[in-house]
Amino acid sequence: MDSQAKRSISKILWSAELDQPPAGPPLTVGDLLLIPTQELGPPAYHATLHALSTADGSLRWRYPFKYALISGLQAFETSALISTTSTDLMRGEGALIALDAAGQERWRWAPGVQQVSAPAVAGNSVCVVTDAQSFVVLDADTGIEQVRTSLNASASLSAPALSKVEGGGVAYVPCRAPHLLAVDLDGHLRWRFDADDAPDVWMDKTPIIVNGHIFSPLSIGTVLALRATDGSLAWRAPAGPAVKPLSQPVTDGLRLFVGARDGLHTLDLTDGHEMWHFPTERQITAAPIVIGSSVYVGCHDHNLYALDGATGRELWRHEVEGRIEVPPIMVPCGEFLIPCVLVADRGGVLVAIALPLDAEDYEAAGRWTEAASVYAAQGQFIQGAKLLESHGESAKAAEMWKAAGEWEPAAKQYEAAEVWQQAAEMWAALGSPRQAETLSLHAQSLAGQSCGDRERAAAWAAAAQAFEAEGDVLRATACRREVARWRKQPIITMDVQHDGLVLNAWSRLQFTVRNEGHGPALHLVIRASGDEFEGQVMTTRQIFTLRAGRERTDCLD
Repeated sequence: MDSQAKRSISKILWSAELDQPPAGPPLTVGDLLLIPTQELGPPAYHATLHALSTADGSLRWRYPFKYALISGLQAFETSALISTTSTDLMRGEGALIALDAAGQERWRWAPGVQQVSAPAVAGNSVCVVTDAQSFVVLDADTGIEQVRTSLNASASLSAPALSKVEGGGVAYVPCRAPHLLAVDLDGHLRWRFDADDAPDVWMDKTPIIVNGHIFSPLSIGTVLALRATDGSLAWRAPAGPAVKPLSQPVTDGLRLFVGARDGLHTLDLTDGHEMWHFPTERQITAAPIVIGSSVYVGCHDHNLYALDGATGRELWRHEVEGRIEVPPIMVPCGEFLIPCVLVADRGGVLVAIALPLDAEDYEAAGRWTEAASVYAAQGQFIQGAKLLESHGESAKAAEMWKAAGEWEPAAKQYEAAEVWQQAAEMWAALGSPRQAETLSLHAQSLAGQSCGDRERAAAWAAAAQAFEAEGDVLRATACRREVARWRKQPIITMDVQHDGLVLNAWSRLQFTVRNEGHGPALHLVIRASGDEFEGQVMTTRQIFTLRAGRERTDCLD
């Protein structure tokens, strides 16, 4: 590896250890990283789905599967769809399950089958194959079965590949045989491709759909390109040693990348000729991933390789303890969502590696958040904050200004994002009178939110205290009235009238007490006191209850 590649290696953001080896590709759903594992075997009877935080790799929850292994994962909105295959022929634990972000079941579709393939999602529909024979379409929101059709072939557990066509969608179903099926989402068989010259091979990997063509590897070291319209053969090309299986392919739109027994092979999409080959000492069984102009691939030689997609030149490598059998994935990690490649080895160790990408590249692509994240990783918080601010990402800009120690622009950006409480904290740290106004805006914003009266009252109380500290009695009083409103407290006012007070003469004071608040006033005592009232007949009046919105008039002699 040359010196340029060595300089390009980035830092490890975090690592985590699982109690079982990974059993399939990881999946990100929101800020969760989902990783399927299964017990050591063979045979393996049970599996577990682990949910980790993408920020630091900490475990959020586990979901166990007894007498079932995980066939595949797919994201749908904020949920994860998990398909399973039964390990007990008597139980029929094949199912498709939707879990929410807390690991709770939203729905479960369990038709009493042994196998459910990895799912594929198109719009609001999820497609699977059961027991290698039936193509099924379900509603992704509810799990209600919509379409079921029999397949005259033995489908694999790999997910179908989905594409949109005029009038609907098409699922391209891989098979444990020399077949590839094109099935409309209404269950109609559109076409079937048969590799007649290779009757003993499989086309069992999820195919790739690009520019009206379907690209699928055979299990004998060959890649086929089929026309999506009718399944006719466009070209056929070798990749890697003959009669050796290939990984699932990926593409950057110009090239097809596929792992083989002797390394990574890259084919031209137009005619299948090999553009370059990156050799490895051991086999590549996991699909590569493409990020920008780079290709990342895990190998059984314990290395994750970063390669230039156009030339195959090695950019850097990272060695792990065990062999890599599942694909790496791109994961935004850490406080500032720094782009990372996450790789899991056979021993169940996961590593998040920060990508050495240039912020300028992200800016050129219009990906402002990623560019700012790179600036943050380099300690250039102000530059990242300015970039986010100029493109309307106020809340993220505020966080970056805060990280830079620039509290005033942080406060202004928090205000622009209507994150009032954080803005008030910034103004308070600066000793600015804007703190009171910001706290008032925060209290006002709670009116349309689903929070409790106690929280609303506390917000108004904080605003009142801040206005009092500034000497703004009028605004403080208005805030105190809001406190009373949410605490359902009384607000007592009193008017006093008299016909004139004469020295050493009997006088009568008339008073009107009003409750202008939001709760009853109990045990009110009205008392006249002082030497100027000596000899008076009645100095005290008591009101036991005065309800909100009521008033009472009485006299003191």
